[in-house]
Amino acid sequence: MFPKLLIILLIILIIIKIIICITQIIIFLIIILLIKKIIIIFIRQMIIFLILILLIIIKITIFITQIIIFLIIILLIKIKIIIFVVTQFLTYIFDKILKNSKKVKNNKNRKNMFF
Repeated sequence: MFPKLLIILLIILIIIKIIICITQIIIFLIIILLIKKIIIIFIRQMIIFLILILLIIIKITIFITQIIIFLIIILLIKIKIIIFVVTQFLTYIFDKILKNSKKVKNNKNRKNMFF
């Protein structure tokens, strides 16, 4: 009787050991799956972070180009104003010169008429 009981106990212990081993394997597989999920989540977050950094860089470059374009437009407006002022001044001077030359011609003609 005693050896039979011992054999039964031994079989029960082996079964318990097998169950413990199987649960350890299952726990290990679950841990591996969780680590894999965590790594995937981390990689996704890194990709999102890199995309955000890229978008910020694009926004900064767009802002800088807008500032440069604005400055170029202001410079062009200043150049146009300067050109306008210079042309007005030159037309004024040439008009004065032409009027004076006409007066001089008229005066010469008058003098010639008398002489």
